Amino acid sequence: MKPAWAIVPALVALVAVLPSPAHARNYSTDIDVLDEQELRQLYYDGLLDDEEFEILLGLFDTPVDINTSGRQDLYQLPGVSDAVASAIVDERVANGVYAFLDDVAARVEEVDKELLDLIRPFVLLRLPKGSSPAVRGNFDFGLYKAFESRRPLVDDHPGKSHSARQLGYDNWPAMMFAGGAELFGWLDIGLAATVQEGMSSIAYEPASQDFYGTWGTPVFRPHTGYIRVQRPKGEVLLGTYDVHFGHGLVLSTLSGRDRHGLYVRRAGIGGSDSIREHSGLIGITARAPSVPVGRATLDLTAVGSIRDYDQYVGYVGLSDGEDLDPADPATLAPGPRIWVDGQRTAYMTMPRVFRVGLVGGNVALRFNRRTAIGVTGYGAFLDKAVIEGVEDQNTLLLRQRWPNDPGFGTVGVHGSFGVWLFDLSAEYGLFLSQGVAANAFFFVAEMEPAWGEFVLALRHYDEGYGNPFNRGESNADQLAGNRARNEQGIRFQATIAPDKKFEVRARVDLARNIRYDVLDLNVRGRLRGTPVPWLQLGGNVAFTNQNLEINGREHTYGSLLRSVVSDVSYAGSNVIELEVDADELEDLLLSADRAVSHAGEKISWAGQVKLQHKKLGNVTVRYKQDFTDNRKTFLRNGACETDMQRGHSVRFIGRLKPTKSTTIAGGAAWFDEDWDGDKSNGAENGPSAALGYLQVEQKIKNKVKFKLRGSLGRRLEDPPSVCDEGREGLPSYDYTYEPDEFDTRFFGELLFRMSMKF
Repeated sequence: MKPAWAIVPALVALVAVLPSPAHARNYSTDIDVLDEQELRQLYYDGLLDDEEFEILLGLFDTPVDINTSGRQDLYQLPGVSDAVASAIVDERVANGVYAFLDDVAARVEEVDKELLDLIRPFVLLRLPKGSSPAVRGNFDFGLYKAFESRRPLVDDHPGKSHSARQLGYDNWPAMMFAGGAELFGWLDIGLAATVQEGMSSIAYEPASQDFYGTWGTPVFRPHTGYIRVQRPKGEVLLGTYDVHFGHGLVLSTLSGRDRHGLYVRRAGIGGSDSIREHSGLIGITARAPSVPVGRATLDLTAVGSIRDYDQYVGYVGLSDGEDLDPADPATLAPGPRIWVDGQRTAYMTMPRVFRVGLVGGNVALRFNRRTAIGVTGYGAFLDKAVIEGVEDQNTLLLRQRWPNDPGFGTVGVHGSFGVWLFDLSAEYGLFLSQGVAANAFFFVAEMEPAWGEFVLALRHYDEGYGNPFNRGESNADQLAGNRARNEQGIRFQATIAPDKKFEVRARVDLARNIRYDVLDLNVRGRLRGTPVPWLQLGGNVAFTNQNLEINGREHTYGSLLRSVVSDVSYAGSNVIELEVDADELEDLLLSADRAVSHAGEKISWAGQVKLQHKKLGNVTVRYKQDFTDNRKTFLRNGACETDMQRGHSVRFIGRLKPTKSTTIAGGAAWFDEDWDGDKSNGAENGPSAALGYLQVEQKIKNKVKFKLRGSLGRRLEDPPSVCDEGREGLPSYDYTYEPDEFDTRFFGELLFRMSMKF
């Protein structure tokens, strides 16, 4: 088999006589969604991979402004090709900004109504300068309530860990208020806040090494607020914002590559139906774009931020003043105990656990729309003594995303070059922490003829590259919670679309974990076609072989060793491990060699059929199957054998537009993550459930929009197989399936949103 680079000369010969690029940003499936809920359905049904989902979710939160964004930003949008993105920008430069979204279709020949419907959830238009009225704004209100039964408390005592629901909390609906205004074409203001139950404060008691929290009902938390001044020579922003430079290897708080600059959340949390807090920076930033330097333009950006971060309790450990490495299992520290109203709690997010300050910026020299070079860097400090009672920086151990060094920083160079059908881009980063330097590198070569797209990507991340602001395009290696740390990888992706009715896509991603010298493989394929205008057919298949023992602590399958020695208890910072006879352990491992040989394997395939009518709406049917190495045992020929856990799901979705201002959407789904019986041990539980939802969206003169969505589901009985309850030679799980009302519980949610424009 020839290496990937050997294909390039043949490809050059094939495209020598072909026209300029016209293919759109290639997602794994058609992105025809009304809101984030429908986007999540695509992801859960296996039709989007993690990277694509993050990019589109980022577009919901920080949409593209068609009147200010460049070609690369527009190219992230579903259905927008490089040629269409360039046409939108060229028309805007030549004849002025667009007054409204439909104006884009009227002025740009390559944009039609169908494309506008695709990009509508991901875009906005700022108020054109000098337009009337001089003030334009919006106000959003959201109300969300999840309905879920609580598991009855059995043999309860104060020291037993409880969920918030078991303690009688988390009963109030969550509310969201947001507003924004654009004034005079150069001033933006925005504010968004949530009102919901949660931990309002927390304090640490050194003597007991326990945390004591205060529950708030409700807790008012403004999480997005900004004032932005935009003038022809630059912009200044005070408040919350996101940044992205280059490929996001050095400094990025935003999903997706190729976006460049500063971004603010759309007031009202955009198209998001979930109420989640801002994850970017808080402070001040300034940008001076398009400063002439000979035939090139200079883009200068400075950022400054200081903010407190919340942290989920499972990602915090107690290190007793020692400087521990969160990536080293030998230094695994116990998690803290949290008490609320005299009861021990679990599954909590601890408020304002630590503080991070940051100063940095970017300098980019742009020669044309496809060729540029830039330098990005920042310096930061991390204060882990923010919680009342915590005095030592090493009292807490952060296990996810953040380094434990009080001072760290990153500097890097990024560049891009485009000519004819080819685009080359790369970024290099140098991360500094605890006096140690670590390197990272990312390179992408893209060739985009009119009939397809070919992408070759290379990446390298040193073992010590723990940059918390890295959102580079790579497999999400979660070792110590840092994305793309400790990895080398190569990815090749090919898309062939001979005409608009047919498309084939394949992607191969091979990664090597440097510390443990193991390989991860991910292969995806897609076939999509529209044989007639009213029918869309699509199918996806994916294969993953990943060593989950080192890629995520939450996974226990793929190694029987961990299950045998997992009975671990803590006494302060001392770890007491269960002792196991070596001969007995070897016999167990040999008897389960199939489980070990299939470590981290997962095979899934999904397909969908979509019937659509341009005026009335559409109906979609999706089916998905998964085969996961999950230490699943089956009874075969009188003996228990280990094989892959099997699951599947089916979903029906419909969308009806009885009038131009009314949209009705609904659907039903059934899934069983383990059709051979619910698994009583291991990493993945296998619930079975059926659910349905109905959503009505009503617009009034494009000024007011109401959305009401309700869903209802029920867990179904899913008894384990005989082998799930234990087998000879393995530890007994002492588990008997006796479903109660909680196991077959009803669940649901209710969402109401109102948006007004003025």
